[in-house]
Amino acid sequence: MAKTKQSPTTSAGPREYDAQPGQLVVFVGPEPRGHRVTFLHDEGLSRFLDQRAHVLEPGVAYLLPARLFAKPNSDANRMVQSGQLTVVDEPGARGAIPDVVNMSDSYHVATLRDGHPPVPTKQQRAEGWRGTVIDGSLADAIVTVLMELGLPDDLRDPRTEEIVRDLVATYDRSFIEHRAFHQPWAARSQELIAIHRAREAGLVETEGR
Repeated sequence: MAKTKQSPTTSAGPREYDAQPGQLVVFVGPEPRGHRVTFLHDEGLSRFLDQRAHVLEPGVAYLLPARLFAKPNSDANRMVQSGQLTVVDEPGARGAIPDVVNMSDSYHVATLRDGHPPVPTKQQRAEGWRGTVIDGSLADAIVTVLMELGLPDDLRDPRTEEIVRDLVATYDRSFIEHRAFHQPWAARSQELIAIHRAREAGLVETEGR
């Protein structure tokens, strides 16, 4: 196992504790892909239907169970070999106690890793609108416009509300006029996008119908 004789210096940061028997002090290097944290799976903490992992921030020394490094081909040792972790071999070395996360909670994991909630896909956004507008094709049309204009899925935003009202009105009117088969709300969504692009280009000042 790779070890170092030099202990990292830490200033303001997590509270540190002396290593106890059965613990190793491990220094965490930067994640190669630039993520905010590294996750180290721990089978000893995992429970039924979930996978527990230690949450490790770059530049911090942590106390980790020595059992994680007992097997040469363990995740911990592979991270040492790749340079993500460095075992601190120095008398009096101290480390922080890492948080533990359930890796099966992909939303929480992505938020911790990237520093912000994961961006939902178009399909996920459309599914969210199904509870409001019911019709899947109308939900798709709404999300298409919102994504093009960079607007949130929040009716409290007046711009979002205006677009949704427009498309819902087109949807309702199409049934009254017996034109629903042609899904004119899809065509209207493209009109709204075209109007937006024209306004951005300075070709029109107000949105017409």
